Amino acid sequence: MSLVGMLLPLIAFPARLGLELARPSLVNLLYEMVFYGLVVFLFYRRVTLLQLIGGAAVCLVYRLAIGSIFGLFISALYSMDLSISLSLGLSRYLPATLFHMAIAPFVLKPVIGQLLPNAKNTARSVPMRPEPNQPTDSGLSSVAVSKEHGVVTESVPQPPESLETEKSIEPTSPPPEPIKAYEPPT
Repeated sequence: MSLVGMLLPLIAFPARLGLELARPSLVNLLYEMVFYGLVVFLFYRRVTLLQLIGGAAVCLVYRLAIGSIFGLFISALYSMDLSISLSLGLSRYLPATLFHMAIAPFVLKPVIGQLLPNAKNTARSVPMRPEPNQPTDSGLSSVAVSKEHGVVTESVPQPPESLETEKSIEPTSPPPEPIKAYEPPT
């Protein structure tokens, strides 16, 4: 996807597509960080502010790297001065800059998810089901189907294995006497 992100703007490079050449400024980088922060927040809702800024910074560094490589391609293909082509690739040529900005958070979504330790993807907020062949717990389950009640499932918990092993050990006291049936006095 990164290669497509570099080569697609190269196809339309000389045309500015109605956009003027931009002047690089810190305000534009701040707007870009806010955009990345918003997209990262939409992907991962349970992140701290520091993690959000970190995810946005990763997107910004990625976009600057893609822009630099794009500038090197411009320099090689159009025989331009390296400083001019790098400035075009990084910030001045708006069609490429906007395209790189748009794809950066989506390309880096898996990477950002791994970098953020407690980030949970909002698309997977529903817990995953266990595999059908795997037992869900240590108890017995029963399923009943009826017209009145529909499908009813019950789970009966089994005692833990530690209790079962204790039962197999012979007790130190004698077993209780069996209860005798009641006999009326004669």
